[in-house]
Amino acid sequence: MDTNSPAPDKPLVLPDLAPAPGPERNGNGQTVRWVVGILGTALVALTGGTLTTIKTNGERIAGLEQRLEALERQYERIDNKLDRLIERKEQGKP
Repeated sequence: MDTNSPAPDKPLVLPDLAPAPGPERNGNGQTVRWVVGILGTALVALTGGTLTTIKTNGERIAGLEQRLEALERQYERIDNKLDRLIERKEQGKP
């Protein structure tokens, strides 16, 4: 007897190969989670680097502004001294 042929009293049953109804899934969302994880990590890395750069640049700008104010005060003092010297010279005082 041939073991590959079905028994004569039992009908031939084929497995259901049709896709399940509803939206198609790819690995139950595993691929989507993987992509979101990679993109999220990249976004956090880029954002962190950008924020660090902005903070560093802000600190540098603040330091330069302080230095500029100090130089402006110093130049104002020099200008005032020169004005006094010119006035003395015009008045004939040494």
